[in-house]
Amino acid sequence: MKNKPNIYDFILKYFTSKDDLRINLTKPNPQGNYIYATDAHAIVRIPKELSGIEYKNNPKYPNKVNDVFRIEIEKPSTQTFEIESLLVSIFDCQLTTEKDFETCKKCKGEGSKYCKCCGFNNDCKTCNGEGHKEVTKPYAMPYLNGTAVRFMDKIVKPSFLYKVIHTALLLGCNEIKVTESAPTKLLFKVGKLEIIIMTLLESQS
Repeated sequence: MKNKPNIYDFILKYFTSKDDLRINLTKPNPQGNYIYATDAHAIVRIPKELSGIEYKNNPKYPNKVNDVFRIEIEKPSTQTFEIESLLVSIFDCQLTTEKDFETCKKCKGEGSKYCKCCGFNNDCKTCNGEGHKEVTKPYAMPYLNGTAVRFMDKIVKPSFLYKVIHTALLLGCNEIKVTESAPTKLLFKVGKLEIIIMTLLESQS
């Protein structure tokens, strides 16, 4: 019996619901040849052999979750995206600053300098005897780009896309294949696992 969780089991848990009102979705569940995990907004499935745990079937788990992954569009379009381009599409940056301290280069942090003329140590004039100076450092602060972005001509939540990207980064994947599987669904293939995220209506953006 398998009882050593691996990276795939971590990803399954990552997609489970954290809502106590959806108690049946708080654990991964096996059905057929796959193990599924969902929070009702996104769903992931992996082949059973990739997991390090023997999951027990929950009879109260949604039935036929495999149908969620069915391609419902007659001529679905599939595109391949690099992880870097996806990150750019969902993140923005703003310039901000923070205060920090730098060691004084003049006195090398000592706070004083030896005067050859009088033979005494005098306070460093550059740092006023402190040994350091307060400086303001600029840096870029990344943040999710709003509550909705347009992706493959669909409206999606950046947080949903980030979950897919995070999964790819955990698995060391540089590319993701995306298929429009239904009018309100996008199917992502990340290595050997598949993820469905729900898209938004124009009125919800």
